[in-house]
Amino acid sequence: MPEHLIQAFIAAEDHTFFNHVGLSLKGIVRSLFVNLYYGKKMQGASTITQQLVRLLFFNAKKTFVRKIKEQIFALLVERQCTKEQILEIYLNHVYFGHGIYGVNAAAKRFWNKSIDQVSVDEAAVLAAIMRSPVHYSPLSAQDASKRRRDYILHWMFKLGFIEENS
Repeated sequence: MPEHLIQAFIAAEDHTFFNHVGLSLKGIVRSLFVNLYYGKKMQGASTITQQLVRLLFFNAKKTFVRKIKEQIFALLVERQCTKEQILEIYLNHVYFGHGIYGVNAAAKRFWNKSIDQVSVDEAAVLAAIMRSPVHYSPLSAQDASKRRRDYILHWMFKLGFIEENS
């Protein structure tokens, strides 16, 4: 998979992916404070590894017990797989809306391209969809998709993945 595709997903989903062991303590603490402040669940703290674990092993029902199990499984997955393997499995299983699973199928459906042909902008669109396939699909929500893409491109620049005018 192209490096800019991986970078787009890192920028969108988990800035510290290559530096943690499957969990982000900083993300967990931040999420806890935000949720306590609002008095309800407003923010999650899932790493890409946790998202993969949820995709492969759990249903979408949000419970405290499921979250603890997800964290334990994430630690186990990180011990058994390389970061590259985790990303590859994640990117090949994630849902893009419209019955589309995996980045290859998404690139083919959205732009009639193979994944190795997508541009930096298109990679950012694919990463944008992860927040909400319904709200950020380039097929049904072009304006929202472009705004989220631009936000991800901003983070890709801020993280040093791309130059300002890429």
